[in-house]
Amino acid sequence: LDAARVLTPLGRQQAEKVGDRLAKLLEPALTTPGREGDVRIHCSTLTRAKETADIVASRLPAHVRRLDPNPMLAEGDPPAHIIPYQARGGEEFLQKRARDVHLEGA
Repeated sequence: LDAARVLTPLGRQQAEKVGDRLAKLLEPALTTPGREGDVRIHCSTLTRAKETADIVASRLPAHVRRLDPNPMLAEGDPPAHIIPYQARGGEEFLQKRARDVHLEGA
């Protein structure tokens, strides 16, 4: 089902614009010697997220590192189909499904 959820032509156009904007905003980091490795692309395992990351990456210099897709970045956890959660164990169930959030450089 996820494989069928690809970007629309508008979505691809928006991703191109995001890539162009990021290239402009990140220019100091992208062009300063010693900072080339400071910019990395993260995405989830969702098809449209990987497609967006590909498009954004195409607008950035080739040295920008693209990390492997991470399932922990997928939105919708807990997925909407498990709500109402009360029938599945309430707050304890949600806490078991929760993920840690890690910020690089924080």
